[in-house]
Amino acid sequence: MGLEELLTDIRDQSNGDKPTICPDCNVEYKYLGLGHYKCENCGRLETDDYGKVRDYIEQSPEDVGLDKTSIDTGVKVERIREMIEMGKISLVGGGKGEKTKGQK
Repeated sequence: MGLEELLTDIRDQSNGDKPTICPDCNVEYKYLGLGHYKCENCGRLETDDYGKVRDYIEQSPEDVGLDKTSIDTGVKVERIREMIEMGKISLVGGGKGEKTKGQK
């Protein structure tokens, strides 16, 4: 595998949950920030996994745990843990009752 293929593969993996093309218009989404995207042609809004988790945490009481966050957002626990490890969101508690809090 050449360097260019490797970089493309890494880019594809890191953007796996991010919407790129509007299915209605076949136009590239514009990134609005905080995991939110908009098609400038039709106005369709999309949210990536980070945006779903962040929005959920922002709108929920502080005692929301990983399992409940995963169930309510549809984002896998493993993906939420990746976001925590990347520093996108942080843990407030620990152990079995791990809690998450969105970074601001």
